[in-house]
Amino acid sequence: MRNERFFLEAFFDHYRRIGVEQFLILDDGSSDGSIEYCRAQSDCALLASPLRYGEEIEVRMPGGRVQRERAGVLFKRAIPERFCRGAYAVYADADEFLLLPPGTESLGALFRGLEARAVDSVVASLVEFYPASIGDLRGSAEPRSFEDLVSLYPYFDALPLVRFRPGMPPKRINGSASRRLFAQYGLVRPRPRSRWVPGWLHELRRPLPGKSATMKTPILRWRAGVWTTDTHHANVRPSSEVLLAFAHFKFTHAWASKTEEALRLRSYADKSEKYELYSELMRRMQADGADFTGPESRRYQGPGDLVDAGLLQCGWTDGGREAGPD
Repeated sequence: MRNERFFLEAFFDHYRRIGVEQFLILDDGSSDGSIEYCRAQSDCALLASPLRYGEEIEVRMPGGRVQRERAGVLFKRAIPERFCRGAYAVYADADEFLLLPPGTESLGALFRGLEARAVDSVVASLVEFYPASIGDLRGSAEPRSFEDLVSLYPYFDALPLVRFRPGMPPKRINGSASRRLFAQYGLVRPRPRSRWVPGWLHELRRPLPGKSATMKTPILRWRAGVWTTDTHHANVRPSSEVLLAFAHFKFTHAWASKTEEALRLRSYADKSEKYELYSELMRRMQADGADFTGPESRRYQGPGDLVDAGLLQCGWTDGGREAGPD
């Protein structure tokens, strides 16, 4: 993380309440009080590195293949491999709040169910939450809990984002709220050029709406033969019985500052190209006082809303109690 003080009180409170007992946080040079806050938490180990998150380095993958990657990709694999060997662990950014299916009372209960079924990997829908309109981001906000965040940014798009397929990795379907807004405001990225396509024909090809991640792998059992391949995926196929959800609070009172910093550092994927779209989106929405909401927007009341939308599921809970292994 870097400069995530806005979220930290709510982040620690939420994850403690669902059962996290130890936090491992790699700070990438924060200057907003994040370091001091984390140091004051008795259950937080604060890590640091001379490498910046977005710095490109050569990474040796399992099996010996060497590839150039952002240092952050290595961090995500190296930290749990060093500290969590043989155990389940949750990986989350500061603006991502993991939601468990109804009937699963804690991470401990979830981990026991995963272990009983020999599951190494779990996937999650990355569900963007947002306020009703751009005007709701004026003023100050100091969220101290997940409930505070939901009261400020209560809407989400009630569309499934992940489809499980027998014998194959899960497939991303539909699109994020970001993608809907990019399309609505005419913000598109051109298709990558192909040397097999003439220039004149390339210009006629339909451009792609700006992409945003909709699926992530928040839980792995860090045993031999299991590793992350990038910041969102692992080398082992996730269970099709379990679909978790991240409440992803992208559009908040901190949106402008986070976008400015991402553009300055260029440390995200594709040199933070996506944040150029967010910067322009913010400008266009502010110009006409636009709404974030769309036809599929729903106001969040609880995890059952995500279940109904196909964003969250667990195949082994029964009436609020954990069922035994099949």
